[in-house]
Amino acid sequence: NGNYVHDQPHYGIGVTPESIEANYGMTQDNTAATHSWDMLKQNVQNHIRGLNFKYRVDLREKEVTYLNLLGKFVDKNTIETVDKKGNVDTVTFSRCMIAVGGRP
Repeated sequence: NGNYVHDQPHYGIGVTPESIEANYGMTQDNTAATHSWDMLKQNVQNHIRGLNFKYRVDLREKEVTYLNLLGKFVDKNTIETVDKKGNVDTVTFSRCMIAVGGRP
């Protein structure tokens, strides 16, 4: 019905190379819709980056220490951590919350 045609470019629908540069892929022509996986992927990644930034700001405001590291317990109050470069460190705590996630 055309009510959501303005959202289509964010999902990579109905875009042409010209319209991507001209107006972020927005098109009113729904008869010859095209799809851009690159635009869809970029918009999803940008949305996730924005969410992650907001989450980090919220944690910082609540004085929560955020560590994006691989870790294993050494004892009940200590975790051995490894960063992306392979640097090993330990973190000692009285209270700890571990939130695990995955990547596609």
